Amino acid sequence: MPDRPGTLGLPDPRGRERRHGGLRQGRHFNAHPGTSAGSVALESYNFPGYYIRHRNGGLWVDRYTATDLFRADRSLQPVTPWA
Repeated sequence: MPDRPGTLGLPDPRGRERRHGGLRQGRHFNAHPGTSAGSVALESYNFPGYYIRHRNGGLWVDRYTATDLFRADRSLQPVTPWA
């Protein structure tokens, strides 16, 4: 699955990739407890099994893989917003 800006690299729920609209379809996420204290893992609502993760200096949405690296990369630490 190619990574393209604006689509989050998510597949179309009907099994085809979309040229446009992937961001609109995949913008809802469920928060789950992360692997470290106070962290959260954000799973795509429309694409179960896809999580926001830190990879190569950026944020990506990737399909879950049962590795320690993926579990660490999907655990995001909430911070207080700037005033």
